[in-house]
Amino acid sequence: MPVAPVRVAVIGTSFASAVQIPGFQRCDGVEVVAVASGREERARAAAAKFGIPRAFADWRAMLDEVECDLVSIVTPPYLHREMALAAFEHGRHVFCEKPFAMDVSEAREMVERAECSGLVHAVDHEFRYRPARRLLKEMVEAGHLGEPRVIRWGWLMGMLADPNGRAWSWWSEREKGGGWFGAIGSHLIDSLLWWFGDITEVSAHLNTFVTRRPHENGRDWGDVTADDDVALLLRFASGARCTVDLSSVTRPGSNRLEAYGSDGALLLLEDAELHAAAGKGSFAPVEIPARLVREVEGDPRLAPFVELAERVLARVRGKGRRRRLRRLPAGAARPGGHGRGPCQRRHGPHRRRRADRRLRGQAAPGFVRGSRRRDRLPTRRLGRVSPSDRRGGG
Repeated sequence: MPVAPVRVAVIGTSFASAVQIPGFQRCDGVEVVAVASGREERARAAAAKFGIPRAFADWRAMLDEVECDLVSIVTPPYLHREMALAAFEHGRHVFCEKPFAMDVSEAREMVERAECSGLVHAVDHEFRYRPARRLLKEMVEAGHLGEPRVIRWGWLMGMLADPNGRAWSWWSEREKGGGWFGAIGSHLIDSLLWWFGDITEVSAHLNTFVTRRPHENGRDWGDVTADDDVALLLRFASGARCTVDLSSVTRPGSNRLEAYGSDGALLLLEDAELHAAAGKGSFAPVEIPARLVREVEGDPRLAPFVELAERVLARVRGKGRRRRLRRLPAGAARPGGHGRGPCQRRHGPHRRRRADRRLRGQAAPGFVRGSRRRDRLPTRRLGRVSPSDRRGGG
Protein backbone atom coordinates (compact mmCIF):
# COMPACT_ATOMS: atom_id res chain seq x y z
CA MET A 1 0.00 0.00 0.00
CA PRO A 2 1.49 3.38 -1.00
CA VAL A 3 2.59 5.62 1.86
CA ALA A 4 1.01 9.08 1.80
CA PRO A 5 3.56 11.87 1.39
CA VAL A 6 4.37 14.18 4.28
CA ARG A 7 2.72 17.49 3.43
CA VAL A 8 4.82 20.54 4.35
CA ALA A 9 3.64 24.15 4.56
CA VAL A 10 6.35 26.81 4.73
CA ILE A 11 6.10 30.25 6.36
CA GLY A 12 8.74 32.52 4.86
CA THR A 13 10.24 33.01 1.41
CA SER A 14 13.73 34.48 1.85
CA PHE A 15 16.04 31.89 3.41
CA ALA A 16 13.27 29.35 2.81
CA SER A 17 13.65 29.79 -0.96
CA ALA A 18 17.39 29.15 -0.72
CA VAL A 19 17.36 26.14 1.61
CA GLN A 20 14.14 24.90 3.22
CA ILE A 21 11.85 24.60 0.20
CA PRO A 22 14.40 23.06 -2.20
CA GLY A 23 15.70 20.96 0.69
CA PHE A 24 12.30 19.46 1.48
CA GLN A 25 11.69 18.86 -2.21
CA ARG A 26 14.88 16.79 -2.34
CA CYS A 27 13.57 14.47 0.38
CA ASP A 28 11.67 11.36 -0.71
CA GLY A 29 7.99 11.20 0.14
CA VAL A 30 7.50 14.92 0.74
CA GLU A 31 5.15 17.40 -0.87
CA VAL A 32 5.44 21.15 -0.21
CA VAL A 33 1.77 22.09 -0.41
CA ALA A 34 1.75 25.79 0.53
CA VAL A 35 3.94 28.81 1.17
CA ALA A 36 3.15 32.04 3.01
CA SER A 37 4.86 35.41 3.15
CA GLY A 38 4.03 38.83 4.55
CA ARG A 39 4.25 40.05 0.96
CA GLU A 40 1.86 38.32 -1.39
CA GLU A 41 4.08 38.88 -4.43
CA ARG A 42 6.91 36.98 -2.73
CA ALA A 43 4.64 34.08 -1.84
CA ARG A 44 3.36 33.87 -5.40
CA ALA A 45 6.88 34.08 -6.82
CA ALA A 46 8.11 31.26 -4.58
CA ALA A 47 5.08 29.13 -5.42
CA ALA A 48 5.68 29.61 -9.14
CA LYS A 49 9.41 28.91 -8.88
CA PHE A 50 9.06 25.67 -6.90
CA GLY A 51 5.72 24.41 -8.22
CA ILE A 52 3.87 24.87 -4.93
CA PRO A 53 0.08 24.71 -5.42
CA ARG A 54 -0.97 27.45 -2.97
CA ALA A 55 0.45 30.81 -1.90
CA PHE A 56 -0.71 33.03 0.95
CA ALA A 57 -0.08 36.56 2.20
CA ASP A 58 -1.45 35.52 5.63
CA TRP A 59 0.12 32.55 7.42
CA ARG A 60 -2.95 32.23 9.67
CA ALA A 61 -5.15 31.74 6.62
CA MET A 62 -2.74 29.09 5.39
CA LEU A 63 -3.03 27.16 8.66
CA ASP A 64 -6.82 27.41 8.50
CA GLU A 65 -7.22 26.41 4.86
CA VAL A 66 -4.40 23.99 4.02
CA GLU A 67 -4.23 20.37 5.08
CA CYS A 68 -0.62 19.72 6.02
CA ASP A 69 1.40 17.58 8.41
CA LEU A 70 4.44 19.78 9.12
CA VAL A 71 4.82 23.55 9.32
CA SER A 72 8.30 24.92 8.60
CA ILE A 73 8.77 28.36 10.21
CA VAL A 74 11.45 30.38 8.42
CA THR A 75 10.77 33.91 9.66
CA PRO A 76 12.42 36.48 11.95
CA PRO A 77 12.72 35.18 15.54
CA TYR A 78 10.20 37.60 17.04
CA LEU A 79 7.45 35.85 15.05
CA HIS A 80 8.36 32.27 15.96
CA ARG A 81 6.40 31.95 19.20
CA GLU A 82 3.04 33.02 17.77
CA MET A 83 3.45 30.90 14.67
CA ALA A 84 4.60 27.78 16.50
CA LEU A 85 1.83 27.93 19.09
CA ALA A 86 -0.77 28.42 16.34
CA ALA A 87 0.62 25.44 14.43
CA PHE A 88 0.37 23.26 17.53
CA GLU A 89 -3.22 24.42 18.05
CA HIS A 90 -3.94 23.23 14.50
CA GLY A 91 -2.38 19.84 15.28
CA ARG A 92 0.66 20.39 13.04
CA HIS A 93 4.20 19.24 13.66
CA VAL A 94 6.68 22.12 13.72
CA PHE A 95 10.17 22.61 12.29
CA CYS A 96 11.44 26.04 13.37
CA GLU A 97 14.41 28.16 12.37
CA LYS A 98 16.97 29.22 14.95
CA PRO A 99 17.12 31.05 17.24
CA PHE A 100 13.69 29.60 17.90
CA ALA A 101 12.64 32.07 20.62
CA MET A 102 13.40 35.58 21.80
CA ASP A 103 14.14 34.57 25.39
CA VAL A 104 14.01 31.66 27.82
CA SER A 105 10.42 32.42 28.81
CA GLU A 106 9.21 32.12 25.22
CA ALA A 107 11.31 29.02 24.67
CA ARG A 108 9.88 27.32 27.72
CA GLU A 109 6.31 28.13 26.71
CA MET A 110 6.78 26.88 23.16
CA VAL A 111 8.38 23.61 24.13
CA GLU A 112 5.95 22.90 26.96
CA ARG A 113 3.06 23.41 24.55
CA ALA A 114 4.71 21.06 22.07
CA GLU A 115 5.39 18.46 24.75
CA CYS A 116 1.78 18.52 25.86
CA SER A 117 0.51 18.19 22.30
CA GLY A 118 2.61 15.11 21.58
CA LEU A 119 3.61 16.66 18.24
CA VAL A 120 7.06 16.46 16.68
CA HIS A 121 9.02 19.68 17.19
CA ALA A 122 12.49 20.44 15.93
CA VAL A 123 14.91 23.34 15.46
CA ASP A 124 17.00 23.79 12.33
CA HIS A 125 20.56 23.45 13.64
CA GLU A 126 21.70 21.70 10.49
CA PHE A 127 25.38 22.68 10.81
CA ARG A 128 25.86 19.67 13.07
CA TYR A 129 25.53 17.52 9.96
CA ARG A 130 28.47 19.03 8.12
CA PRO A 131 30.88 16.13 7.48
CA ALA A 132 33.95 17.62 9.18
CA ARG A 133 31.98 18.48 12.31
CA ARG A 134 30.60 14.96 12.51
CA LEU A 135 34.09 13.47 12.16
CA LEU A 136 35.43 15.80 14.86
CA LYS A 137 32.67 14.54 17.15
CA GLU A 138 33.63 10.94 16.46
CA MET A 139 37.30 11.59 17.20
CA VAL A 140 36.54 13.41 20.46
CA GLU A 141 34.35 10.48 21.54
CA ALA A 142 37.07 8.02 20.54
CA GLY A 143 39.42 9.75 22.99
CA HIS A 144 41.82 11.40 20.54
CA LEU A 145 42.08 14.51 22.73
CA GLY A 146 42.26 12.63 25.98
CA GLU A 147 41.08 15.17 28.54
CA PRO A 148 39.94 18.32 26.67
CA ARG A 149 41.72 21.41 28.00
CA VAL A 150 41.81 24.40 25.67
CA ILE A 151 39.45 25.21 22.78
CA ARG A 152 39.80 28.26 20.55
CA TRP A 153 37.32 29.15 17.82
CA GLY A 154 37.74 32.10 15.49
CA TRP A 155 34.75 32.27 13.14
CA LEU A 156 35.41 35.51 11.29
CA MET A 157 33.42 36.74 8.31
CA GLY A 158 33.04 40.04 6.51
CA MET A 159 29.51 39.93 5.10
CA LEU A 160 28.35 42.84 7.29
CA ALA A 161 31.57 44.88 7.25
CA ASP A 162 30.39 47.32 4.58
CA PRO A 163 27.49 49.53 5.78
CA ASN A 164 26.24 49.72 2.19
CA GLY A 165 26.66 46.00 1.57
CA ARG A 166 23.44 44.97 3.30
CA ALA A 167 20.27 47.02 3.60
CA TRP A 168 18.69 47.77 6.97
CA SER A 169 16.15 45.09 7.92
CA TRP A 170 15.02 43.04 10.92
CA TRP A 171 18.57 41.70 11.00
CA SER A 172 19.53 45.17 12.24
CA GLU A 173 17.01 45.18 15.09
CA ARG A 174 17.81 43.52 18.39
CA GLU A 175 14.14 43.79 19.35
CA LYS A 176 13.19 41.46 16.49
CA GLY A 177 15.88 38.87 17.16
CA GLY A 178 18.44 40.25 14.73
CA GLY A 179 22.15 39.99 15.30
CA TRP A 180 25.12 37.83 14.46
CA PHE A 181 25.14 35.89 17.70
CA GLY A 182 21.61 34.60 17.16
CA ALA A 183 22.16 33.89 13.49
CA ILE A 184 25.54 32.15 13.65
CA GLY A 185 26.37 31.96 17.35
CA SER A 186 23.47 29.58 17.92
CA HIS A 187 25.15 27.10 15.56
CA LEU A 188 28.48 27.64 17.29
CA ILE A 189 27.12 27.04 20.79
CA ASP A 190 25.23 23.96 19.63
CA SER A 191 28.40 22.39 18.25
CA LEU A 192 30.46 23.21 21.35
CA LEU A 193 27.85 21.59 23.58
CA TRP A 194 27.70 18.57 21.30
CA TRP A 195 31.46 18.11 21.17
CA PHE A 196 32.56 19.03 24.69
CA GLY A 197 29.55 18.81 27.00
CA ASP A 198 28.06 21.07 29.63
CA ILE A 199 28.99 24.75 29.80
CA THR A 200 29.05 26.02 33.37
CA GLU A 201 30.49 29.54 33.07
CA VAL A 202 29.99 32.24 30.40
CA SER A 203 31.45 35.69 29.90
CA ALA A 204 30.32 37.55 26.78
CA HIS A 205 30.86 40.85 25.04
CA LEU A 206 28.57 41.81 22.15
CA ASN A 207 29.55 44.70 19.87
CA THR A 208 27.91 46.75 17.14
CA PHE A 209 30.58 48.23 14.90
CA VAL A 210 28.34 49.23 11.98
CA THR A 211 25.71 51.42 13.65
CA ARG A 212 23.71 52.59 10.61
CA ARG A 213 22.58 50.98 7.37
CA PRO A 214 20.64 52.28 4.35
CA HIS A 215 17.03 51.28 3.80
CA GLU A 216 16.09 49.46 0.61
CA ASN A 217 14.95 52.73 -0.96
CA GLY A 218 18.58 53.91 -0.89
CA ARG A 219 17.66 57.30 0.61
CA ASP A 220 16.88 56.73 4.27
CA TRP A 221 19.12 55.24 6.93
CA GLY A 222 18.24 53.16 9.99
CA ASP A 223 19.99 52.68 13.31
CA VAL A 224 21.46 49.24 13.99
CA THR A 225 20.75 47.91 17.48
CA ALA A 226 21.75 44.28 16.92
CA ASP A 227 25.26 42.88 17.40
CA ASP A 228 27.66 42.19 14.56
CA ASP A 229 30.61 40.95 16.64
CA VAL A 230 30.86 38.67 19.70
CA ALA A 231 33.62 37.62 22.10
CA LEU A 232 33.02 34.69 24.48
CA LEU A 233 34.92 33.05 27.31
CA LEU A 234 33.46 29.69 28.33
CA ARG A 235 34.18 27.05 30.96
CA PHE A 236 32.99 23.49 30.51
CA ALA A 237 31.97 21.15 33.31
CA SER A 238 34.99 19.03 32.41
CA GLY A 239 37.23 21.95 33.35
CA ALA A 240 38.16 22.79 29.76
CA ARG A 241 38.07 26.43 28.74
CA CYS A 242 37.09 27.98 25.42
CA THR A 243 37.60 31.36 23.80
CA VAL A 244 35.43 32.44 20.86
CA ASP A 245 35.78 35.28 18.39
CA LEU A 246 32.65 35.44 16.24
CA SER A 247 32.37 38.33 13.86
CA SER A 248 30.66 39.52 10.69
CA VAL A 249 32.83 42.63 10.18
CA THR A 250 36.27 41.04 9.70
CA ARG A 251 37.76 40.81 6.20
CA PRO A 252 39.03 38.69 4.56
CA GLY A 253 37.92 36.41 7.40
CA SER A 254 38.55 32.78 8.33
CA ASN A 255 37.02 29.90 10.26
CA ARG A 256 39.45 28.06 12.51
CA LEU A 257 38.70 25.79 15.48
CA GLU A 258 41.52 24.42 17.62
CA ALA A 259 40.94 21.86 20.36
CA TYR A 260 43.79 20.74 22.63
CA GLY A 261 43.72 17.94 25.17
CA SER A 262 46.00 15.87 27.35
CA ASP A 263 46.76 13.37 24.57
CA GLY A 264 46.23 15.16 21.27
CA ALA A 265 44.79 18.05 19.30
CA LEU A 266 42.28 18.66 16.52
CA LEU A 267 42.13 21.47 14.00
CA LEU A 268 39.03 22.27 11.92
CA LEU A 269 39.65 24.65 9.01
CA GLU A 270 36.91 26.50 7.14
CA ASP A 271 34.36 23.99 8.43
CA ALA A 272 35.60 21.55 5.80
CA GLU A 273 39.06 20.18 6.62
CA LEU A 274 40.00 18.27 9.77
CA HIS A 275 43.58 17.86 10.95
CA ALA A 276 44.83 15.89 13.94
CA ALA A 277 47.98 15.77 16.06
CA ALA A 278 49.02 13.28 18.75
CA GLY A 279 51.44 13.95 21.57
CA LYS A 280 54.22 16.25 20.39
CA GLY A 281 53.52 15.54 16.72
CA SER A 282 52.43 18.03 14.09
CA PHE A 283 48.99 18.39 12.59
CA ALA A 284 48.20 16.10 9.66
CA PRO A 285 45.03 15.99 7.54
CA VAL A 286 42.37 13.40 8.35
CA GLU A 287 40.35 11.93 5.51
CA ILE A 288 36.61 12.36 5.93
CA PRO A 289 34.86 8.99 5.42
CA ALA A 290 32.45 8.78 2.49
CA ARG A 291 29.69 7.65 4.87
CA LEU A 292 29.65 11.16 6.36
CA VAL A 293 29.45 12.96 3.02
CA ARG A 294 26.13 13.58 1.33
CA GLU A 295 26.13 14.93 -2.20
CA VAL A 296 23.33 17.40 -2.94
CA GLU A 297 23.43 19.69 -5.95
CA GLY A 298 22.97 23.40 -5.48
CA ASP A 299 23.49 25.54 -2.40
CA PRO A 300 26.14 23.95 -0.12
CA ARG A 301 23.78 24.43 2.83
CA LEU A 302 21.34 21.95 1.31
CA ALA A 303 23.24 18.75 2.16
CA PRO A 304 23.26 19.18 5.96
CA PHE A 305 19.69 20.51 5.87
CA VAL A 306 18.44 17.46 3.97
CA GLU A 307 20.27 15.21 6.47
CA LEU A 308 18.43 16.83 9.37
CA ALA A 309 15.11 17.18 7.55
CA GLU A 310 14.98 13.46 6.82
CA ARG A 311 15.34 12.73 10.55
CA VAL A 312 12.50 15.10 11.34
CA LEU A 313 10.32 13.62 8.59
CA ALA A 314 10.96 10.10 9.90
CA ARG A 315 9.58 11.20 13.28
CA VAL A 316 6.58 12.79 11.61
CA ARG A 317 5.82 9.58 9.74
CA GLY A 318 6.09 7.67 12.99
CA LYS A 319 3.51 9.89 14.63
CA GLY A 320 0.97 9.74 11.81
CA ARG A 321 -1.82 12.25 11.28
CA ARG A 322 -2.87 14.41 14.23
CA ARG A 323 -6.29 15.82 14.91
CA ARG A 324 -6.64 19.56 15.18
CA LEU A 325 -6.83 20.87 18.75
CA ARG A 326 -9.83 22.97 19.70
CA ARG A 327 -8.86 26.60 20.06
CA LEU A 328 -9.26 28.30 23.42
CA PRO A 329 -8.99 31.93 24.50
CA ALA A 330 -5.52 32.99 25.63
CA GLY A 331 -4.80 31.77 29.15
CA ALA A 332 -7.84 29.50 29.32
CA ALA A 333 -7.55 25.92 30.55
CA ARG A 334 -8.95 22.97 28.66
CA PRO A 335 -11.82 21.03 30.19
CA GLY A 336 -10.75 19.24 33.33
CA GLY A 337 -7.77 21.53 33.80
CA HIS A 338 -9.20 23.35 36.84
CA GLY A 339 -7.58 26.58 35.71
CA ARG A 340 -4.10 25.13 35.41
CA GLY A 341 -1.81 25.13 32.39
CA PRO A 342 -1.92 22.21 29.95
CA CYS A 343 1.25 20.56 31.23
CA GLN A 344 0.09 20.77 34.83
CA ARG A 345 -3.33 19.41 33.96
CA ARG A 346 -2.03 16.43 32.03
CA HIS A 347 1.09 15.58 33.90
CA GLY A 348 1.07 17.37 37.24
CA PRO A 349 3.70 19.69 38.72
CA HIS A 350 6.42 17.03 38.59
CA ARG A 351 6.19 16.92 34.78
CA ARG A 352 6.36 20.70 34.64
CA ARG A 353 9.51 20.77 36.75
CA ARG A 354 11.09 18.08 34.62
CA ALA A 355 10.17 19.96 31.45
CA ASP A 356 11.52 23.17 32.94
CA ARG A 357 14.93 21.55 33.33
CA ARG A 358 14.92 20.33 29.73
CA LEU A 359 13.25 23.07 27.81
CA ARG A 360 15.41 26.12 28.40
CA GLY A 361 17.50 27.85 25.76
CA GLN A 362 18.42 27.06 22.20
CA ALA A 363 17.51 23.68 20.81
CA ALA A 364 19.68 21.66 18.50
CA PRO A 365 19.34 18.92 15.89
CA GLY A 366 18.96 16.51 18.80
CA PHE A 367 15.97 18.58 19.76
CA VAL A 368 13.51 16.48 17.75
CA ARG A 369 10.67 15.45 19.96
CA GLY A 370 7.34 13.76 19.69
CA SER A 371 8.24 10.10 19.37
CA ARG A 372 7.89 7.42 21.98
CA ARG A 373 10.31 7.88 24.84
CA ARG A 374 12.62 5.03 23.93
CA ASP A 375 13.12 6.52 20.44
CA ARG A 376 13.74 10.12 21.40
CA LEU A 377 16.86 11.93 20.40
CA PRO A 378 18.80 13.66 23.19
CA THR A 379 17.23 16.71 24.81
CA ARG A 380 18.88 20.09 24.99
CA ARG A 381 19.13 22.37 28.01
CA LEU A 382 20.50 25.86 28.40
CA GLY A 383 24.22 25.42 28.87
CA ARG A 384 23.80 21.71 29.59
CA VAL A 385 23.67 18.44 27.70
CA SER A 386 22.10 15.23 28.88
CA PRO A 387 24.55 12.31 29.25
CA SER A 388 22.95 10.51 26.33
CA ASP A 389 23.88 13.43 24.06
CA ARG A 390 27.45 12.17 24.04
CA ARG A 391 26.27 9.77 21.32
CA GLY A 392 25.84 12.60 18.82
CA GLY A 393 23.00 13.88 16.72
CA GLY A 394 22.89 11.25 13.97
